[in-house]
Formats: sequence, structure tokens, C-alpha cells
Amino acid sequence: TLGYAAGEEFYVVNEYFLDGRELKCRGFDGRYLRGQKIAEGHNGHAAFTLLDDVESFQVLYGIADAAIAGDNSARPVQYIPASDLAGVFANNAQVVAIRIALLVRGDGEVAVDPVPSFVLLDEDPVTPGNQHIYKQFEVTIALRNMKNFMRSISI
Repeated sequence: TLGYAAGEEFYVVNEYFLDGRELKCRGFDGRYLRGQKIAEGHNGHAAFTLLDDVESFQVLYGIADAAIAGDNSARPVQYIPASDLAGVFANNAQVVAIRIALLVRGDGEVAVDPVPSFVLLDEDPVTPGNQHIYKQFEVTIALRNMKNFMRSISI
């Protein structure tokens, strides 16, 4: 337990990252991160492996900006990396979607000719070796709670 009574609700912040070629997840008590609660009973914030043989993991954040869109539709007007978030938040934009892309390497060794190139989101093309099969996965996730929040704001 994290110091909460049975049935008590609290929010968790998950961090996803690559450690070598392993996609990992580490969870944090949201109240601890905000300094609202002293951490107790945590697992040392240990990371757990979700997926092996990941060559690349990329994330972009879809930004809704009523000033750019001219309405409160909460549609993403652009997708940006995490390093650009502070600037858009300063201008009252909000994250309403997330794009995630993975490039995964197959286990077995095979000779691949010609060697394919992969482009994950806004990154430069990746041309892996010719001894494995690779598969690219990409998904866009709409954050419906943020879309409803954005629609309720007047411009």
C-alpha cells in the first residue's frame, strides 16, 4: 500500500522510458510528486519492463490552442515533443492527444534485403541492421477529458 486506506482513491503518474532496448514503466503517487504527501510503502519507484527488443520509442503531444484554431473544438492543431510543452502551456494551450510510436525488433535472425528504413513521428529515418525483422507501431490517443475541458472554455 502507499499509505491510503482500503478503497481510498488517489492518482498515479506513470513514466514510460527506454532502458537500453527495454520499454519500462515506473509509477509514482501523484500526491508525493506534488509534495502533498510523504512517500510511504512505495517500491522504491522501481521500473517494470513492459516490452523487450524496442529499437525506438517516440511520443508527441497534440496541442489544442483556441487562439490558433479560432474555436473551442479542442482539435489538435499541432503535435510537439515534450521539450516544447512549457512554451505552449504559457500561451494557454492544452494537451488533448498523444501520439506514440515504437519500432520493435524480432527475435530470430534473418537476412533482410533490401534493408527498410522507418520514420517514427517527427524523428529522422532509422535504418536498422539487416539481420532482423522490424515492425513499426503507431497510435494516436485522444484525451477525451481534456477535449471536454477545452470545449467549456470561452475564447
